Amino acid sequence: MQPGGATLDGMQPTEFLSRHGGAARLAHLRRAGFSRSQISQAVNSGLLLNARHGVYQLPQANCDFVRAYEANAAITCVSAASHYSLWMLKAPAEPHLAACHRRLLPGARSGRARAVLDLVERGSDSLLETVARVLFRRHGFDVRTQVYLAGIGYVDFQLNGCLIVEIDGVGFHLNKPQFKKDIRRNNVGAATGYRVLRYLYEDVLHMPDDRLEQIRLALATPPRTAR
Repeated sequence: MQPGGATLDGMQPTEFLSRHGGAARLAHLRRAGFSRSQISQAVNSGLLLNARHGVYQLPQANCDFVRAYEANAAITCVSAASHYSLWMLKAPAEPHLAACHRRLLPGARSGRARAVLDLVERGSDSLLETVARVLFRRHGFDVRTQVYLAGIGYVDFQLNGCLIVEIDGVGFHLNKPQFKKDIRRNNVGAATGYRVLRYLYEDVLHMPDDRLEQIRLALATPPRTAR
């Protein structure tokens, strides 16, 4: 150890914590090479806080990380998304934490959480598609995702076996090659008997009732016959 509370590589306990979300348990600090006297020195000088036994934090530490260490858990779900710069619809009111208790949501009180897990499906291309899929299924449509159709390729959704629904993200109109490709795919779908509806970000998030009614109308209206 070097004098001044640093490890051999010159790192201070405060620097170590700043690299780990601003908080850590005593065991983590000890494994990093810091002695108890070094940690106590940092606490006594006000550089570290020890509000809960065994958990040390910087004064400006992220509260989600602190709560996770206090619960001996890990940040997960939407609480973790922001730390990976992933898009979220809205920030959670309470941190989402995962603790390994060797059981998956047991008991009657976890019924709602288990119901949410039943909605999880692998293979979605975006969070927007996930929102649309949950919306469609909750309103009674038979939903297939990422379906391969001959001559068309993979489509985002096939509803009730006959309606193609594509969800376009915010960059849809800025991608000219993709725009041309999607027009050709739509034409192939229409020519082979499929109806195609395309929706944008604001359609799914801000006008879902109008789009659901449009889908119901499309499914209920028989195709026009040629004269």
